[in-house]
Amino acid sequence: MGPPALGGIRSVAGPDYRLGNGDVLEVQIAGRLEVTRMQVIVDPEGAVNIPPLGSIQVGGLTLLEANRQIAERARTMLRFSDVSVAVAAPRAFEVIISGEVERPGTVSAMAMQRLHEVILNAGGITPRGSARHVDVTTGGTTRQVDLLRFELGGDVSQNPYVVDNMRVHVPTRGPAITLAGAVRRPGEYELGPDASLRELLALTGGLAPGGAGSDARLTRIGPDGRKETVSVDLRTALAPPADVPLQSGDQIFVPPLSVLQDVVEVRGAFLGVADTSKTQTAGKATVLRVSTAVSIEKL
Repeated sequence: MGPPALGGIRSVAGPDYRLGNGDVLEVQIAGRLEVTRMQVIVDPEGAVNIPPLGSIQVGGLTLLEANRQIAERARTMLRFSDVSVAVAAPRAFEVIISGEVERPGTVSAMAMQRLHEVILNAGGITPRGSARHVDVTTGGTTRQVDLLRFELGGDVSQNPYVVDNMRVHVPTRGPAITLAGAVRRPGEYELGPDASLRELLALTGGLAPGGAGSDARLTRIGPDGRKETVSVDLRTALAPPADVPLQSGDQIFVPPLSVLQDVVEVRGAFLGVADTSKTQTAGKATVLRVSTAVSIEKL
């Protein structure tokens, strides 16, 4: 039985796509007087039969490598030839997805699909699931991928192509922290493998314009359950190789510069000045708070 008729519709496969059993290839051989087009299937042994070139091994090769190999065979048999090879239909198989996805089980996939798309076909990750610690097992080897790095940073190394007999497990969500205030993407984020504030801010876009990174606040829950807040100057705390290790439940707040410009604390001994009064700074009303230490600093 010949390859399926595809009505001229071809899937888009890049030159690094690896061929395997079941792939349907469209081969074009252009000679001096005529052009021959045909569709051939990669057989279970990884070979394709291309008249008049015969059987050629392409299984495990990238599309670019297969194109070169077929072209070399054509040059030995045909004096004038120009060969092009494309994937007309990628092979299909099943991927097993377990854990915190909406519809765990077996999902049909094609070799050109990536992990993120296949998980979406299973309903996506549940609110309880981890996007940063997804276990992917192929050929007896398990690796952990961070889909958040793909979603926010476009890191395709964290969104691999699916392969036959792949198993995917989405564990429950790990420790998380909260970014708030003048940051580009405020919200709650699961900690990555390094629990690094520098890595998380780089991933989420860093501070928003006008963010006072020198006056950030870190609120942490202590062993006794009490919250403690400390000031953090992100300009120095995150300058490589320095970093701020994060813990579950941490909250990072970055105030806008406009807030700091509107509130000034004046410490010192003043006669006839109320505890709190208003003045004008740069044409705007500014709150003055008076205490007994002799210094002037921003909140």
